[in-house]
Amino acid sequence: MSTLPRPGLSFSQKRKLEDQFGAQVPEFSEYHQKRRGLESFSVKGAALAGIGSCIFAYQRSYQPLTGIFVGAMAFLTARSAAKYFGAPYFGVNSINNAEFDRAFNLWVYYEHNPYRKDADLPIHQFESRYQKRLNEFREKHKNDYTQFLKQ
Repeated sequence: MSTLPRPGLSFSQKRKLEDQFGAQVPEFSEYHQKRRGLESFSVKGAALAGIGSCIFAYQRSYQPLTGIFVGAMAFLTARSAAKYFGAPYFGVNSINNAEFDRAFNLWVYYEHNPYRKDADLPIHQFESRYQKRLNEFREKHKNDYTQFLKQ
């Protein structure tokens, strides 16, 4: 099996393809919405915490860089905390995340790889191996097979 001849996807490319995947694959569309909901919630909550702590730190120190640094740290911390503590509320867990990522990566490889040929699909590889082994078996046991048919 060949690999993609290009580097990984950029953030915006991956985001667009994930949205396409969520819309086109019905088995994962609901989980995709849950993941997007959790992401939206964590970013909004983290933005509020970051802005609030930025203002608070600036009022205490009157130094803009301190406020910006504290706001950025609060944003990152609040986003991680919201994802960790909000995941059960949104129905997101690590096993489902891994399954979603695996299915998404397979979908990207088989649907959006311009270098892939139809012969690369696992079902075609399986069928060709099966036919080859079946023909080898028939050649090897040709006499037994004809005797079996005569009975």
